[in-house]
Amino acid sequence: MPKHKQISFCDLYEEFEQASSKDKLKMLTDYVDIEEIIPLEVKLAYYKSTGRPPYSLASMLSALILQKILSIPTVELLVTFLELSEPLRDFCGFTQSVPDPATFSRFKDKIGPKELKKILDRLVELTEPYLKKLDPFAASLLVLDTTGLEVPVRENNPKFFYSLKNQVEKGAPEKPENEIYAMTIAKMPKCARAAPKAKLMYTNGHFAYAYTAAILTNGFGLVRNVMLFEGQKDSLLVKPVLEDFRQHHHLSRYEFFAGDAGFDSTENFRYLVQDCNLKPVINLNPRNTKELPEPRLAPEGVPVCPKNPSLKFKYAGFCKSRNRIKWLCPLSKPGKKGYTCTCQDPCTPSKSGRMVYTYPQDNYRKNTPVPRNSELWKKIYLLRIAVEQAISRLKLPLMLGRLTVMDFASASCDLVLAAIAQNLVALIALRAKLNDKVRSIRWLVA
Repeated sequence: MPKHKQISFCDLYEEFEQASSKDKLKMLTDYVDIEEIIPLEVKLAYYKSTGRPPYSLASMLSALILQKILSIPTVELLVTFLELSEPLRDFCGFTQSVPDPATFSRFKDKIGPKELKKILDRLVELTEPYLKKLDPFAASLLVLDTTGLEVPVRENNPKFFYSLKNQVEKGAPEKPENEIYAMTIAKMPKCARAAPKAKLMYTNGHFAYAYTAAILTNGFGLVRNVMLFEGQKDSLLVKPVLEDFRQHHHLSRYEFFAGDAGFDSTENFRYLVQDCNLKPVINLNPRNTKELPEPRLAPEGVPVCPKNPSLKFKYAGFCKSRNRIKWLCPLSKPGKKGYTCTCQDPCTPSKSGRMVYTYPQDNYRKNTPVPRNSELWKKIYLLRIAVEQAISRLKLPLMLGRLTVMDFASASCDLVLAAIAQNLVALIALRAKLNDKVRSIRWLVA
């Protein structure tokens, strides 16, 4: 068998020296001024809270952006490389000394994800005119997807899972292996003890404790907005992400919205069409399309039983947040453990009986502005892969695959910094007229 060479720190440092040479860093200074991407309100807010710090806002931000571009996993390693590399220190403006890891942590706490988002918004506005000229169709598309950012907690250690599995096996030795695994997962806590906002979810091909990151990109795969959540359901994230985005950008420059079946809901279709004036391209979720007989409506608008039109559904309240009316099966009776259906020939397997919703407006979910399976639908949906590629870049080259921080605010800062780094590299490529490098991260230091 061939012998594999063990990579030493010297090998790693030589590769880093090549990536951080003056020629490579010159691309950054030739096409982008770090001061250009920092809004005045961010500078005022930062210096108001810190007074006159030993390191400038531009210097600290430059170092953290380079950490993402150069795929440096930890702040401690970033500090080491800054101390060893004179070109890197000069680029960041650390002329006297290099900040220690605690200084970088305090910097993230003081500036926070809210101010960093303003820097991302500035980059979005700077790149948008170039992208419109490059490909108007891809630039007119917004694509949303979610992913899990795993947190470094003890519950994510495989030993934690297997210790629970051993307990389950002792209690039920006769159970088959697949049932043992299912029982073990059911026994795992819903959130991490050290980071309660990190929820148990299935992400990256396995169960893990993670934060839910919503990534909004255009058809190029360039991040337009990012938000971190505590494991909310995908279908509930469309509105908060777009509302946050439209506070700083004009939605009128976009025409289409694409998402996978996880965002399929009548409320999302209505919101996208009515409030955002976007044409949604979202696949139907089979779980939302049950093969059940559809109840008809009485003349006054009340649903009636699909098997006996003389039975009218019972009003069960109005959901203001989703703008819909809830109706219960007329033969459902309340009990100690909820409703029970007394129908002899039920139209649903649910023990509580049929539950339906009516909406004040038309059903945009079924009557989509872009006809399903049309050529335009297929063209837009093919571009939805752009957001998956963006997530892959955020996790691997930009080091979000496994967070090194547990705190929710620090994790939000890392997410926004990764999005800033991606857009900064794209802006350099666009200004240098290297249009084939817009989606790439590592070309700048390769």
